[in-house]
Amino acid sequence: MPTLTDEINRSISSVFRRAQIRRRLSATGLYESSWTDISIYIKSWGSLHAGVDDVRLNRFIHSGIRLVVRNDTGAFNPESNVASLWNGTLSRYRTLVRIQAGYTQDDGTELPTDTTQGIYILDGEIPISGVTNDVILNCKSLVSVFEEVRARDIPGLGTAQTATSLFTRIRDHTDGAANFIFREFITSTSWSIQTTTALLNLATTTSIEAMSVWDLMQSVAEVEGYVVFIDRTGSLIFKDRTSNTTTSQFAFLGQGFNPQNIISLDEHKQALDKYYNYFRLKFLEAETLTSYVSAGTTTTTNISNTSWLFGSRVYNFENQFFSTTVAAQTAVDGLLTTFGTVQDEAYFTAKFIPHIDIFDRVTFSYRSYDMINSELWDGFEWASDTAALANDGGNWARDGDNFDINSTTFNIISRETDLDNFTTKFTIRSI
Repeated sequence: MPTLTDEINRSISSVFRRAQIRRRLSATGLYESSWTDISIYIKSWGSLHAGVDDVRLNRFIHSGIRLVVRNDTGAFNPESNVASLWNGTLSRYRTLVRIQAGYTQDDGTELPTDTTQGIYILDGEIPISGVTNDVILNCKSLVSVFEEVRARDIPGLGTAQTATSLFTRIRDHTDGAANFIFREFITSTSWSIQTTTALLNLATTTSIEAMSVWDLMQSVAEVEGYVVFIDRTGSLIFKDRTSNTTTSQFAFLGQGFNPQNIISLDEHKQALDKYYNYFRLKFLEAETLTSYVSAGTTTTTNISNTSWLFGSRVYNFENQFFSTTVAAQTAVDGLLTTFGTVQDEAYFTAKFIPHIDIFDRVTFSYRSYDMINSELWDGFEWASDTAALANDGGNWARDGDNFDINSTTFNIISRETDLDNFTTKFTIRSI
């Protein structure tokens, strides 16, 4: 039986995509237990994007999705309309939307095993066009459920608490009547919380007064040098930056390799935009010298001095959740280790890759030339003398021209799937 990789690497493959909804019951306000398929109504699917480090180091961004659907039958009318799919339910707003996509084998088997590409919330305006009768479904990331709850509403936040304990409190937060708030969107088994031991400083409510729960989660992750993100299956992940596995989960093959699954190498670079050689953290509220810790280099005219090589690149940030000066210093030291060397990054468009996610380990291969099994006759212009050879020399690419990357290991740091064209764009960072 062909594997998922076999299906991806076929010259002609069978793919599928689905959109499903879960509405809230009018009697309880809770979500129904099953999904309702709305795929037949979809006119435009849009793209799904998730990534880390795009705006700030270790910070996660997760786009929503914009679906355009047909409303000829009134299926997407307000819930008060009898033709509406929401008639008899609580509201169209805050409906859960699940996007599934993958490959179909000859016997009808769908791959990967979990075909979910993202879970979202229908939580924006729902405009209906009077010309085409189309409806736009603006769906937000699951991150939004944490952005809409104040951190101060989580009970039990105080001193002598680990990040693990805090994330567990958030997971199990209720409305006071034994109804879970966040587990309605992300079930208890879909929280992956890495164990930590350092104690946090949440001594006063004023330190979190202006924060949302998502702000708090990201700040706590920053203390640990971790990331917090929503994966493609709708799970919440709190972990360090190491690869999800010790082995490669997929081999990306571009020009010069077969079977080729990279459509285009859009950019390859030394990622100076994510390189810093000096980190400065303000971890106490008072504006004094002892409120800061730092790590990095100062500029000297020395060939081994990174500030001289690449310029002074300073990263300033503030986080008052560190319990001690030692903990704050450990954090900036860790950032310097992670981002204090220039790493290679590549941005490329591939065939539809449904199963690879953030921090998955992959290999990447791409050459700017390919002479293997190629017809070499008339592939070179001979020159009659040395001068002509210099000016009109051969047109074969030489070893090392532009790109010669062979099975190099990278981590995925962003993915964007175009569900209209079934392509996936990735940004990968060297390990």
